[in-house]
Amino acid sequence: MWGFFCGFLVSLWLKRIVNNSILETNLTIVAAYLVFYGAEMWHLEVSGILSLVALGLYMTKIGKTRISHMSEETLHHIWSYLQFAAETLVFLLAGVIIAVKVFREDSEIGWEDYLKCLALYVFLHIIRFSLVLSLRWPMSKLGYGLTWKQAIVLGYSGLRGAVSLILALIVYLDHDVNDHIRDIVIFHTAGISLLTLFINATTIGFLVKKLGMMRMTNVKKKMLKNLIKAYRQQVDAELEELKIKKNYSKIDWKILKQSACTEKIRDDIFKNRNIKKEESDMIASSQFQRQDIMIDYTHYSKQELYLEAKHRYLTTLKGIYWEFFERGW
Repeated sequence: MWGFFCGFLVSLWLKRIVNNSILETNLTIVAAYLVFYGAEMWHLEVSGILSLVALGLYMTKIGKTRISHMSEETLHHIWSYLQFAAETLVFLLAGVIIAVKVFREDSEIGWEDYLKCLALYVFLHIIRFSLVLSLRWPMSKLGYGLTWKQAIVLGYSGLRGAVSLILALIVYLDHDVNDHIRDIVIFHTAGISLLTLFINATTIGFLVKKLGMMRMTNVKKKMLKNLIKAYRQQVDAELEELKIKKNYSKIDWKILKQSACTEKIRDDIFKNRNIKKEESDMIASSQFQRQDIMIDYTHYSKQELYLEAKHRYLTTLKGIYWEFFERGW
């Protein structure tokens, strides 16, 4: 609640600042520090890190629209750098502490702790998958929806990184906690982060491909095919118009047509999208009529058409909203 309350105050303040990048940037940075300091030092009995997370959630949902469109890019670059620097520092500190604690002669961390870390890694995945699956039904009814394949990827791709390490470092720096407990907390937290980075992060691409999530729907595949047809038809029509003009009589039309990159565009679009090479070659080499560009929707199921239309509507609406916002409308 502390983070959400501070986010509400910051958004009200930002609303009164118009196109002043310096003030808006300083306000967001100072707000982040004050939220953490107030949570940890003012005896509010709340977590400083979780308060910052709440502040970030509020600013992403509501506060972002209070930022002037001329200052948005500046804030984005500054906070991107601050995020990178902070995460690098957190991982560096955690690595140094772990190295000192694990490799010293009187270290209390033994082989049983390594086995517990592996067991904790598996147990955390079970918890995450359970939560995702239990919430799949309501999430499938909201926004873009959530398929079972997306639920699997969502459960598997949860990386434990900077936030968990910061919480562990706070515990480690609290000398009221038993030394052994402090060492175990930082060891297991860093171990879980390391395992997710080495296992989950490196295998998520393989999982996505195996689940077929890189494949395009039949509707989208047909639309892309027709888009390329229309593009090539337009290029051919423009070239035919240029050929009859005397000013362009010495042009090598073959080279000019190649410079339009129709084949390269085709290959880039169809690459890794489960469209056979024979199909794309046929599209590139055949002649088209204007009526070929139209899509016959009778060959597709209502579910496919509904999902594609829903996705395109929401994506377009989101794009229009943020375009108007960036223009200051």
